[in-house]
Amino acid sequence: MCDIRYCPKCLREDKVVYFRKQWKIIFNAVCTKHWCYLYDKCPKCNDKLNISKMYQNKLSFKYCSNCGFDLSKSRVLPISKILKNNSKYIKLLNNILTKGYIILQNKMIYSFYFFDAILQLSKKILKHKKYKYIQDDKLFKYLDIKKEYSTYEAVHT
Repeated sequence: MCDIRYCPKCLREDKVVYFRKQWKIIFNAVCTKHWCYLYDKCPKCNDKLNISKMYQNKLSFKYCSNCGFDLSKSRVLPISKILKNNSKYIKLLNNILTKGYIILQNKMIYSFYFFDAILQLSKKILKHKKYKYIQDDKLFKYLDIKKEYSTYEAVHT
């Protein structure tokens, strides 16, 4: 099961509480609507969030299934200016998810394949602590984000 994250400001604004698909991206830790960090645990009891427990306990998704804390009342943690200045990459990832695909080397790649490939590559790098994979691995060469981002930006801006 993937980690569940949430933005307290979004939960406050929701009439019907739901967890956005952007919050499920493993390397996305920021809400691009409110420019704050996403929580992945209850700030009161430090328990990981679990949607299936929330449903079984008949609680709204807005409440921690362990202690009942109202997650929308979590303190908002604003992101740093440095991260906000690099927000174009966060927006690119969210855009890929929203559109449902990305064009790489003139081929349409569905977002679920793209994010699964990124996840597998990230695991490979972290497991072996061999950051040279970024330059040497065939899949990284195929997913040359810097090059493709400029092409994507030129076409979609």
